[in-house]
Amino acid sequence: MMGKLLDVNTCDIEAFYRGKTLLAEKRPTFLVARKQDADRIQQAAGKLIHVVATASPTGARNAVNEGRLRRQPFVFVAFGTDKADEEAAHYWLNKLDPAKSIRYRPLMQDVNTMHTRGLNIQQWITDGIAYCVPNPNISSHEPTLPAEPIGPTIPIEPVAESEQQPAPVPVPVPEKEKEKEKEKEKEKPLPATDMPPISCSAGHEIQLVEYSYYDLKQVLITGRMWTCECLTSKY
Repeated sequence: MMGKLLDVNTCDIEAFYRGKTLLAEKRPTFLVARKQDADRIQQAAGKLIHVVATASPTGARNAVNEGRLRRQPFVFVAFGTDKADEEAAHYWLNKLDPAKSIRYRPLMQDVNTMHTRGLNIQQWITDGIAYCVPNPNISSHEPTLPAEPIGPTIPIEPVAESEQQPAPVPVPVPEKEKEKEKEKEKEKPLPATDMPPISCSAGHEIQLVEYSYYDLKQVLITGRMWTCECLTSKY
């Protein structure tokens, strides 16, 4: 004769308190040891999360419950802070996906004590979810950067003919400026010669000097000239 199937949702030793909620929509789940703690969390968070209790630190340990927890997006193992609860939390963390579970200790001995001391349980819950549960609408993958940085492309619009700048027109040099340039040319020192002094047949010293003058057409004429008392020549 076959025995009856065990209803893991109603047996306090083998099943979770509020375990049927895990069969509905998947939500962040708080796992606690005591029913009273589960009720306080449910009161504070409403439909934001699931909460289940093992009914005792060593209760509800079976593969069915472990599988139901692993299907949730994230599990907060929120057992109390005494030795038995710490050992139970360690057991459940070993059964869950490390990337989707965390040891989330109450701020006092347990969640019910937090309630009786006036602490904000709802804030404690929402802070944990905000810190641990990734937003499903935001991709967790970082964007791939290109091998070489690419700067913004700025289109170059053609300039209308009416907006184009005209070419610069050379400014004519006034006549007075031309005269000044000519005067500066006259004042330039003549290049020195390194030829040693020589004498003509009469014994007079011959000097090689530079000369410059303007002809009737105002053309500058330059050259060298031999000078002495009896000889004058140009070349």
